[in-house]
Amino acid sequence: MNKNKKQTIIIFPIIIVVIISILVSIVFVFNNTNTIDYESKLEEAQKYVDEMDYKKAEIAYLEAIEIDSKQAKAYIELADIYELNNQNEKVAEVLNKAKKTVSSNYKKEITNRKDQASNLIINNGGEHVTYNGKTYYWKYSDYSIKNVGGLGIDIDEGIYNEKSKNEKLICEDSTGKQEVLYTGNGLGKIWIGNGRIYLNRKYGPETGNMEIFSMKMDGSNVKNHIKMNGFRIFGIDNDGNIILSNFSKTKIKKVNISTNTVETIKNNATCLYLDGNYIYYSENKSKAISRINTKNKSNISILKFEKNYWIGSFKAINNYFYFSYGKLNNDMYQYAKMRKDGKEFKKIKQGQEPTFVVVSDEKEIILKEGIIKGKIDYEKVEINEGMRDVKYNFYLYDDKGNKIELLNNTEYSTVDGDYFNGGYIIIYEYDGNNFYFTNGFESDDKTLFIFYKKNIKTGSLEELYRIKGDYKWLENTE
Repeated sequence: MNKNKKQTIIIFPIIIVVIISILVSIVFVFNNTNTIDYESKLEEAQKYVDEMDYKKAEIAYLEAIEIDSKQAKAYIELADIYELNNQNEKVAEVLNKAKKTVSSNYKKEITNRKDQASNLIINNGGEHVTYNGKTYYWKYSDYSIKNVGGLGIDIDEGIYNEKSKNEKLICEDSTGKQEVLYTGNGLGKIWIGNGRIYLNRKYGPETGNMEIFSMKMDGSNVKNHIKMNGFRIFGIDNDGNIILSNFSKTKIKKVNISTNTVETIKNNATCLYLDGNYIYYSENKSKAISRINTKNKSNISILKFEKNYWIGSFKAINNYFYFSYGKLNNDMYQYAKMRKDGKEFKKIKQGQEPTFVVVSDEKEIILKEGIIKGKIDYEKVEINEGMRDVKYNFYLYDDKGNKIELLNNTEYSTVDGDYFNGGYIIIYEYDGNNFYFTNGFESDDKTLFIFYKKNIKTGSLEELYRIKGDYKWLENTE
Protein backbone atom coordinates (compact mmCIF):
# COMPACT_ATOMS: atom_id res chain seq x y z
CA MET A 1 0.00 0.00 0.00
CA ASN A 2 1.43 3.37 -0.94
CA LYS A 3 1.83 6.25 1.44
CA ASN A 4 -1.05 8.39 0.07
CA LYS A 5 -3.58 5.57 0.45
CA LYS A 6 -2.50 5.04 4.06
CA GLN A 7 -3.02 8.78 4.82
CA THR A 8 -6.48 8.72 3.17
CA ILE A 9 -7.55 5.71 5.26
CA ILE A 10 -6.43 7.45 8.46
CA ILE A 11 -7.97 10.88 7.62
CA PHE A 12 -11.40 9.57 6.52
CA PRO A 13 -12.48 8.21 9.95
CA ILE A 14 -11.27 11.42 11.55
CA ILE A 15 -13.48 13.46 9.20
CA ILE A 16 -16.47 11.22 10.01
CA VAL A 17 -15.88 11.67 13.75
CA VAL A 18 -15.60 15.44 13.33
CA ILE A 19 -18.84 15.59 11.29
CA ILE A 20 -20.70 13.47 13.85
CA SER A 21 -19.38 15.68 16.67
CA ILE A 22 -20.60 18.80 14.85
CA LEU A 23 -24.02 17.27 14.24
CA VAL A 24 -24.31 16.17 17.88
CA SER A 25 -23.32 19.68 18.98
CA ILE A 26 -25.92 21.23 16.68
CA VAL A 27 -28.63 18.89 17.99
CA PHE A 28 -27.55 19.57 21.58
CA VAL A 29 -27.60 23.34 21.06
CA PHE A 30 -30.95 23.11 19.27
CA ASN A 31 -32.48 20.95 22.00
CA ASN A 32 -30.99 23.12 24.70
CA THR A 33 -32.35 26.25 23.00
CA ASN A 34 -35.74 24.55 22.67
CA THR A 35 -35.69 23.66 26.37
CA ILE A 36 -34.78 27.21 27.35
CA ASP A 37 -37.52 28.67 25.09
CA TYR A 38 -40.04 26.14 26.39
CA GLU A 39 -39.30 26.90 30.04
CA SER A 40 -39.32 30.62 29.29
CA LYS A 41 -42.81 30.35 27.80
CA LEU A 42 -44.03 28.38 30.82
CA GLU A 43 -42.67 31.10 33.13
CA GLU A 44 -44.36 33.76 31.00
CA ALA A 45 -47.64 31.85 31.15
CA GLN A 46 -47.41 31.48 34.94
CA LYS A 47 -46.81 35.22 35.24
CA TYR A 48 -50.08 35.86 33.39
CA VAL A 49 -51.88 33.30 35.58
CA ASP A 50 -50.67 35.15 38.69
CA GLU A 51 -52.01 38.37 37.15
CA MET A 52 -55.30 36.58 36.32
CA ASP A 53 -54.85 37.44 32.65
CA TYR A 54 -55.95 34.00 31.46
CA LYS A 55 -56.22 34.91 27.78
CA LYS A 56 -52.52 35.83 27.58
CA ALA A 57 -51.68 32.76 29.67
CA GLU A 58 -53.52 30.57 27.16
CA ILE A 59 -51.55 32.09 24.26
CA ALA A 60 -48.24 31.53 26.09
CA TYR A 61 -49.08 27.88 26.83
CA LEU A 62 -50.04 27.28 23.19
CA GLU A 63 -46.73 28.82 22.09
CA ALA A 64 -44.90 26.51 24.51
CA ILE A 65 -46.67 23.53 22.95
CA GLU A 66 -45.56 24.76 19.50
CA ILE A 67 -41.95 24.80 20.74
CA ASP A 68 -42.12 21.31 22.25
CA SER A 69 -45.25 19.25 21.80
CA LYS A 70 -43.71 16.14 23.36
CA GLN A 71 -43.67 17.42 26.95
CA ALA A 72 -46.75 17.26 29.16
CA LYS A 73 -46.43 20.29 31.42
CA ALA A 74 -47.83 22.95 29.05
CA TYR A 75 -50.84 20.78 28.18
CA ILE A 76 -51.63 20.08 31.84
CA GLU A 77 -51.29 23.70 32.96
CA LEU A 78 -53.36 24.89 30.00
CA ALA A 79 -56.05 22.37 31.01
CA ASP A 80 -55.93 23.90 34.51
CA ILE A 81 -56.64 27.33 33.01
CA TYR A 82 -59.58 26.04 31.00
CA GLU A 83 -60.94 24.22 34.06
CA LEU A 84 -60.59 27.33 36.21
CA ASN A 85 -62.70 29.25 33.69
CA ASN A 86 -65.33 26.49 33.34
CA GLN A 87 -64.34 25.73 29.73
CA ASN A 88 -64.83 21.99 30.13
CA GLU A 89 -64.91 21.20 26.40
CA LYS A 90 -61.50 22.82 25.97
CA VAL A 91 -60.15 20.80 28.92
CA ALA A 92 -61.09 17.59 27.14
CA GLU A 93 -59.82 18.88 23.78
CA VAL A 94 -56.32 19.85 24.98
CA LEU A 95 -55.87 16.63 26.99
CA ASN A 96 -56.99 14.45 24.07
CA LYS A 97 -54.48 16.23 21.84
CA ALA A 98 -51.78 15.73 24.48
CA LYS A 99 -52.45 12.01 24.76
CA LYS A 100 -51.81 11.60 21.02
CA THR A 101 -48.74 13.87 20.93
CA VAL A 102 -46.60 13.61 24.07
CA SER A 103 -43.72 11.14 24.31
CA SER A 104 -44.37 7.78 25.95
CA ASN A 105 -42.77 8.68 29.28
CA TYR A 106 -45.39 11.49 29.73
CA LYS A 107 -48.46 9.41 28.78
CA LYS A 108 -49.27 8.46 32.39
CA GLU A 109 -49.31 12.13 33.49
CA ILE A 110 -51.84 12.97 30.79
CA THR A 111 -53.98 9.92 31.62
CA ASN A 112 -54.05 10.91 35.30
CA ARG A 113 -55.05 14.48 34.38
CA LYS A 114 -57.81 13.16 32.09
CA ASP A 115 -59.14 11.04 34.97
CA GLN A 116 -59.13 14.10 37.19
CA ALA A 117 -60.95 16.15 34.54
CA SER A 118 -63.68 13.51 34.24
CA ASN A 119 -64.45 14.10 37.94
CA LEU A 120 -65.22 17.81 37.49
CA ILE A 121 -67.95 19.14 39.75
CA ILE A 122 -70.46 21.18 37.76
CA ASN A 123 -72.81 23.66 39.45
CA ASN A 124 -71.51 22.89 42.96
CA GLY A 125 -73.81 24.50 45.51
CA GLY A 126 -76.81 24.27 43.20
CA GLU A 127 -80.04 22.30 43.35
CA HIS A 128 -78.64 19.99 40.63
CA VAL A 129 -74.93 19.15 40.92
CA THR A 130 -73.02 16.95 38.44
CA TYR A 131 -69.96 14.97 39.48
CA ASN A 132 -68.17 12.26 37.50
CA GLY A 133 -71.01 12.23 34.96
CA LYS A 134 -73.75 11.76 37.57
CA THR A 135 -76.25 14.40 38.69
CA TYR A 136 -77.37 14.73 42.31
CA TYR A 137 -80.61 16.46 43.36
CA TRP A 138 -83.51 16.35 45.80
CA LYS A 139 -86.88 14.93 44.76
CA TYR A 140 -89.48 16.43 47.07
CA SER A 141 -92.62 14.81 48.45
CA ASP A 142 -96.19 16.10 48.85
CA TYR A 143 -96.55 18.96 51.33
CA SER A 144 -92.80 19.50 51.61
CA ILE A 145 -92.98 23.02 50.14
CA LYS A 146 -94.86 25.80 51.89
CA ASN A 147 -97.22 28.24 50.24
CA VAL A 148 -96.05 31.67 51.37
CA GLY A 149 -97.54 34.97 50.27
CA GLY A 150 -99.51 33.68 47.28
CA LEU A 151 -96.51 31.65 46.09
CA GLY A 152 -94.56 34.78 45.24
CA ILE A 153 -91.72 33.71 47.51
CA ASP A 154 -87.97 33.99 47.59
CA ILE A 155 -85.65 31.09 46.84
CA ASP A 156 -84.86 30.31 50.44
CA GLU A 157 -84.88 27.49 52.94
CA GLY A 158 -87.99 29.17 54.38
CA ILE A 159 -90.16 27.67 51.62
CA TYR A 160 -89.60 24.13 52.92
CA ASN A 161 -91.60 22.46 55.69
CA GLU A 162 -89.49 21.43 58.67
CA LYS A 163 -91.78 18.45 59.45
CA SER A 164 -91.34 16.71 56.11
CA LYS A 165 -89.35 13.46 56.40
CA ASN A 166 -89.72 11.86 52.98
CA GLU A 167 -87.45 13.80 50.66
CA LYS A 168 -85.29 11.67 48.37
CA LEU A 169 -81.71 12.43 47.37
CA ILE A 170 -81.37 11.17 43.79
CA CYS A 171 -78.24 10.17 41.87
CA GLU A 172 -78.96 10.07 38.12
CA ASP A 173 -76.45 8.82 35.54
CA SER A 174 -76.07 9.95 31.92
CA THR A 175 -78.58 7.34 30.70
CA GLY A 176 -81.31 8.64 33.03
CA LYS A 177 -81.08 5.74 35.48
CA GLN A 178 -81.92 6.94 38.99
CA GLU A 179 -80.74 5.68 42.37
CA VAL A 180 -82.11 6.87 45.73
CA LEU A 181 -79.16 7.57 48.03
CA TYR A 182 -81.08 8.86 51.03
CA THR A 183 -84.68 9.32 52.21
CA GLY A 184 -85.55 11.67 55.06
CA ASN A 185 -85.30 15.30 56.12
CA GLY A 186 -83.24 17.29 53.61
CA LEU A 187 -83.57 20.24 51.26
CA GLY A 188 -82.03 22.90 49.09
CA LYS A 189 -78.55 23.27 47.72
CA ILE A 190 -76.04 20.42 47.40
CA TRP A 191 -72.28 20.55 47.83
CA ILE A 192 -69.68 17.94 46.86
CA GLY A 193 -66.14 17.84 48.25
CA ASN A 194 -63.68 15.52 49.99
CA GLY A 195 -65.45 12.53 48.39
CA ARG A 196 -68.65 13.40 50.26
CA ILE A 197 -72.01 15.07 49.63
CA TYR A 198 -72.81 17.95 52.01
CA LEU A 199 -76.47 18.79 52.61
CA ASN A 200 -78.86 20.90 54.68
CA ARG A 201 -81.87 19.90 56.72
CA LYS A 202 -84.26 21.74 59.00
CA TYR A 203 -84.59 21.01 62.72
CA GLY A 204 -87.12 23.70 63.68
CA PRO A 205 -89.81 26.03 62.31
CA GLU A 206 -87.63 29.11 61.88
CA THR A 207 -85.86 29.79 58.58
CA GLY A 208 -82.46 29.77 60.27
CA ASN A 209 -82.88 26.39 62.00
CA MET A 210 -80.57 24.46 59.66
CA GLU A 211 -78.16 21.58 60.22
CA ILE A 212 -75.27 20.39 58.02
CA PHE A 213 -74.96 16.67 57.41
CA SER A 214 -72.97 14.65 54.90
CA MET A 215 -72.57 11.20 53.35
CA LYS A 216 -70.26 9.32 51.04
CA MET A 217 -70.95 9.50 47.30
CA ASP A 218 -72.87 6.18 47.46
CA GLY A 219 -75.15 7.42 50.28
CA SER A 220 -73.40 5.49 53.07
CA ASN A 221 -71.70 6.76 56.23
CA VAL A 222 -74.19 9.59 57.01
CA LYS A 223 -72.72 12.06 59.52
CA ASN A 224 -74.22 15.03 61.38
CA HIS A 225 -71.85 17.98 61.56
CA ILE A 226 -73.17 21.19 63.06
CA LYS A 227 -76.42 23.05 63.70
CA MET A 228 -75.98 26.40 62.01
CA ASN A 229 -78.60 28.49 63.86
CA GLY A 230 -79.00 31.12 61.16
CA PHE A 231 -76.09 30.06 58.94
CA ARG A 232 -76.04 28.24 55.61
CA ILE A 233 -73.34 26.55 53.55
CA PHE A 234 -71.69 29.03 51.22
CA GLY A 235 -69.01 26.75 49.80
CA ILE A 236 -66.11 24.35 50.36
CA ASP A 237 -62.57 25.67 50.14
CA ASN A 238 -59.55 23.88 48.66
CA ASP A 239 -58.63 22.45 52.06
CA GLY A 240 -62.04 20.80 52.48
CA ASN A 241 -63.35 23.29 55.05
CA ILE A 242 -67.00 24.36 54.85
CA ILE A 243 -67.54 28.11 54.58
CA LEU A 244 -70.70 29.41 56.27
CA SER A 245 -72.57 32.68 55.84
CA ASN A 246 -75.47 33.75 58.06
CA PHE A 247 -78.90 34.81 56.79
CA SER A 248 -78.39 38.41 57.87
CA LYS A 249 -75.17 38.38 55.79
CA THR A 250 -73.01 39.85 58.55
CA LYS A 251 -70.65 36.98 59.45
CA ILE A 252 -68.42 34.50 57.62
CA LYS A 253 -67.28 31.32 59.40
CA LYS A 254 -65.19 28.24 58.59
CA VAL A 255 -66.01 24.70 59.76
CA ASN A 256 -63.24 22.11 60.05
CA ILE A 257 -65.13 18.91 59.17
CA SER A 258 -62.56 16.64 60.83
CA THR A 259 -63.00 18.26 64.22
CA ASN A 260 -66.38 20.04 63.71
CA THR A 261 -64.77 23.19 65.10
CA VAL A 262 -65.91 26.63 63.93
CA GLU A 263 -63.67 29.65 63.29
CA THR A 264 -64.78 33.19 62.43
CA ILE A 265 -63.21 34.44 59.20
CA LYS A 266 -64.79 37.90 59.06
CA ASN A 267 -67.42 39.90 60.93
CA ASN A 268 -69.59 42.67 59.46
CA ALA A 269 -69.12 41.17 56.00
CA THR A 270 -71.29 39.64 53.31
CA CYS A 271 -69.99 36.58 51.46
CA LEU A 272 -70.10 37.15 47.69
CA TYR A 273 -68.02 34.37 46.10
CA LEU A 274 -65.61 31.56 47.04
CA ASP A 275 -62.70 30.83 44.70
CA GLY A 276 -60.43 28.09 46.05
CA ASN A 277 -59.19 29.46 49.39
CA TYR A 278 -60.25 33.04 48.62
CA ILE A 279 -63.52 34.56 49.78
CA TYR A 280 -64.73 37.68 47.98
CA TYR A 281 -66.94 39.77 50.27
CA SER A 282 -68.43 43.22 50.72
CA GLU A 283 -68.10 45.31 53.85
CA ASN A 284 -70.17 48.46 54.31
CA LYS A 285 -67.68 50.27 56.52
CA SER A 286 -64.93 50.06 53.90
CA LYS A 287 -67.24 50.71 50.92
CA ALA A 288 -65.40 48.02 49.01
CA ILE A 289 -65.37 44.56 47.52
CA SER A 290 -62.50 42.69 49.16
CA ARG A 291 -60.81 39.29 49.15
CA ILE A 292 -59.66 37.26 52.17
CA ASN A 293 -57.63 34.04 52.34
CA THR A 294 -59.34 31.29 54.38
CA LYS A 295 -55.94 29.92 55.45
CA ASN A 296 -54.12 32.93 56.86
CA LYS A 297 -56.84 35.63 56.68
CA SER A 298 -54.66 37.90 54.51
CA ASN A 299 -56.97 40.57 53.15
CA ILE A 300 -56.98 43.05 50.22
CA SER A 301 -59.55 45.40 48.65
CA ILE A 302 -60.00 44.86 44.92
CA LEU A 303 -62.75 47.41 44.16
CA LYS A 304 -63.47 50.57 46.15
CA PHE A 305 -66.63 52.67 45.96
CA GLU A 306 -66.89 56.35 46.77
CA LYS A 307 -70.17 55.75 48.65
CA ASN A 308 -71.88 52.85 50.35
CA TYR A 309 -73.55 50.51 47.86
CA TRP A 310 -75.55 47.36 48.40
CA ILE A 311 -73.99 44.49 46.42
CA GLY A 312 -76.64 42.17 45.01
CA SER A 313 -76.03 39.16 42.83
CA PHE A 314 -72.33 38.35 42.49
CA LYS A 315 -71.43 35.57 40.06
CA ALA A 316 -68.33 34.43 38.19
CA ILE A 317 -68.32 33.80 34.44
CA ASN A 318 -64.89 32.83 33.10
CA ASN A 319 -62.38 35.36 34.48
CA TYR A 320 -64.99 38.02 35.26
CA PHE A 321 -67.37 38.83 38.08
CA TYR A 322 -70.86 40.02 37.19
CA PHE A 323 -72.74 41.79 39.94
CA SER A 324 -75.49 44.25 40.75
CA TYR A 325 -75.16 47.20 43.07
CA GLY A 326 -77.30 50.04 44.32
CA LYS A 327 -77.65 52.69 46.99
CA LEU A 328 -78.19 51.29 50.46
CA ASN A 329 -81.36 53.34 51.00
CA ASN A 330 -82.86 52.63 47.60
CA ASP A 331 -84.10 49.56 45.74
CA MET A 332 -82.55 50.43 42.39
CA TYR A 333 -79.40 48.85 41.04
CA GLN A 334 -76.97 48.62 38.15
CA TYR A 335 -75.29 45.61 36.59
CA ALA A 336 -71.51 45.67 36.29
CA LYS A 337 -68.60 43.42 35.46
CA MET A 338 -64.93 43.34 36.38
CA ARG A 339 -61.98 40.99 36.30
CA LYS A 340 -61.32 38.89 39.39
CA ASP A 341 -58.44 41.18 40.29
CA GLY A 342 -60.75 44.21 40.21
CA LYS A 343 -59.51 45.53 36.87
CA GLU A 344 -61.54 46.20 33.71
CA PHE A 345 -64.62 47.36 35.60
CA LYS A 346 -67.48 47.87 33.14
CA LYS A 347 -71.20 48.55 33.39
CA ILE A 348 -73.66 46.36 31.52
CA LYS A 349 -76.60 48.07 29.84
CA GLN A 350 -79.91 46.85 31.24
CA GLY A 351 -83.05 48.91 31.63
CA GLN A 352 -82.69 52.39 33.08
CA GLU A 353 -79.06 52.82 34.10
CA PRO A 354 -77.47 55.13 36.64
CA THR A 355 -75.04 57.65 35.25
CA PHE A 356 -71.55 57.42 36.69
CA VAL A 357 -67.92 58.29 36.14
CA VAL A 358 -65.11 55.77 36.56
CA VAL A 359 -61.70 56.93 37.79
CA SER A 360 -59.11 54.17 37.43
CA ASP A 361 -55.46 53.59 38.24
CA GLU A 362 -53.39 50.47 38.87
CA LYS A 363 -54.41 50.18 42.51
CA GLU A 364 -58.15 50.74 42.58
CA ILE A 365 -61.28 51.67 40.66
CA ILE A 366 -63.55 54.32 42.17
CA LEU A 367 -67.21 54.51 41.18
CA LYS A 368 -68.71 57.97 41.56
CA GLU A 369 -72.41 58.15 42.29
CA GLY A 370 -74.76 59.23 39.52
CA ILE A 371 -78.48 59.66 38.99
CA ILE A 372 -80.62 56.53 38.92
CA LYS A 373 -83.93 56.57 37.07
CA GLY A 374 -86.66 53.94 36.94
CA LYS A 375 -87.23 50.84 39.02
CA ILE A 376 -86.33 47.23 38.23
CA ASP A 377 -87.36 44.19 40.23
CA TYR A 378 -84.14 42.88 41.78
CA GLU A 379 -85.44 40.42 44.37
CA LYS A 380 -84.36 37.33 42.45
CA VAL A 381 -81.35 38.43 40.45
CA GLU A 382 -78.88 35.57 39.91
CA ILE A 383 -76.84 36.53 36.87
CA ASN A 384 -75.56 33.16 35.73
CA GLU A 385 -78.24 31.05 37.39
CA GLY A 386 -81.11 32.76 35.63
CA MET A 387 -82.41 36.29 35.94
CA ARG A 388 -86.12 36.98 36.30
CA ASP A 389 -87.94 40.10 35.18
CA VAL A 390 -91.30 41.24 36.56
CA LYS A 391 -93.15 39.21 33.88
CA TYR A 392 -91.38 35.99 34.85
CA ASN A 393 -89.16 35.78 31.79
CA PHE A 394 -85.73 34.33 32.61
CA TYR A 395 -82.44 35.16 30.95
CA LEU A 396 -78.73 35.55 31.60
CA TYR A 397 -75.73 37.47 30.27
CA ASP A 398 -72.71 35.85 28.66
CA ASP A 399 -69.17 37.13 29.27
CA LYS A 400 -69.63 39.78 26.57
CA GLY A 401 -72.78 41.18 28.13
CA ASN A 402 -75.11 39.61 25.55
CA LYS A 403 -78.58 38.73 26.80
CA ILE A 404 -79.55 35.05 26.40
CA GLU A 405 -83.12 33.88 27.01
CA LEU A 406 -83.56 30.86 29.27
CA LEU A 407 -87.34 30.74 29.63
CA ASN A 408 -90.16 32.81 28.18
CA ASN A 409 -93.40 33.22 30.11
CA THR A 410 -95.34 31.83 27.14
CA GLU A 411 -93.60 28.45 27.60
CA TYR A 412 -95.40 27.50 30.81
CA SER A 413 -99.01 27.62 31.95
CA THR A 414 -100.82 29.68 34.58
CA VAL A 415 -103.75 27.21 34.70
CA ASP A 416 -103.67 23.47 35.43
CA GLY A 417 -106.98 21.62 35.95
CA ASP A 418 -108.63 22.96 39.10
CA TYR A 419 -105.66 25.19 39.79
CA PHE A 420 -106.57 28.56 38.32
CA ASN A 421 -103.79 30.78 39.60
CA GLY A 422 -100.29 29.71 38.52
CA GLY A 423 -97.12 30.88 36.87
CA TYR A 424 -95.27 31.57 40.13
CA ILE A 425 -91.78 30.30 39.41
CA ILE A 426 -89.62 29.23 42.36
CA ILE A 427 -86.48 27.11 42.91
CA TYR A 428 -85.04 28.00 39.50
CA GLU A 429 -81.46 27.54 38.34
CA TYR A 430 -79.28 27.14 35.25
CA ASP A 431 -76.46 24.56 35.33
CA GLY A 432 -74.85 25.44 32.01
CA ASN A 433 -76.97 23.03 29.96
CA ASN A 434 -80.43 22.87 31.51
CA PHE A 435 -82.75 25.38 33.15
CA TYR A 436 -84.65 23.86 36.08
CA PHE A 437 -87.70 25.56 37.53
CA THR A 438 -90.79 24.90 39.64
CA ASN A 439 -94.17 26.31 38.64
CA GLY A 440 -96.48 26.99 41.59
CA PHE A 441 -100.29 26.88 41.30
CA GLU A 442 -103.07 27.59 43.79
CA SER A 443 -106.84 27.22 44.07
CA ASP A 444 -109.26 28.07 46.90
CA ASP A 445 -107.86 25.52 49.35
CA LYS A 446 -104.78 23.83 47.92
CA THR A 447 -101.54 24.30 46.06
CA LEU A 448 -99.63 22.41 43.37
CA PHE A 449 -95.96 22.54 42.41
CA ILE A 450 -94.75 21.19 39.04
CA PHE A 451 -91.02 20.64 38.50
CA TYR A 452 -89.63 21.17 34.98
CA LYS A 453 -86.36 20.88 33.06
CA LYS A 454 -85.64 22.82 29.87
CA ASN A 455 -82.73 21.85 27.61
CA ILE A 456 -81.39 25.24 26.49
CA LYS A 457 -79.62 23.83 23.43
CA THR A 458 -82.67 21.99 22.00
CA GLY A 459 -85.39 24.11 23.60
CA SER A 460 -87.25 20.98 24.76
CA LEU A 461 -89.28 21.30 27.97
CA GLU A 462 -89.83 18.25 30.20
CA GLU A 463 -92.16 17.89 33.19
CA LEU A 464 -90.27 15.98 35.88
CA TYR A 465 -92.85 15.47 38.65
CA ARG A 466 -95.61 17.11 40.75
CA ILE A 467 -96.20 17.57 44.45
CA LYS A 468 -99.23 18.87 46.35
CA GLY A 469 -100.00 21.13 49.28
CA ASP A 470 -103.05 22.91 50.70
CA TYR A 471 -103.85 25.95 52.78
CA LYS A 472 -105.63 24.01 55.55
CA TRP A 473 -102.60 21.76 56.08
CA LEU A 474 -100.31 24.77 56.04
CA GLU A 475 -102.47 26.67 58.55
CA ASN A 476 -102.36 23.70 60.91
CA THR A 477 -98.56 23.67 60.89
CA GLU A 478 -98.04 27.32 61.78
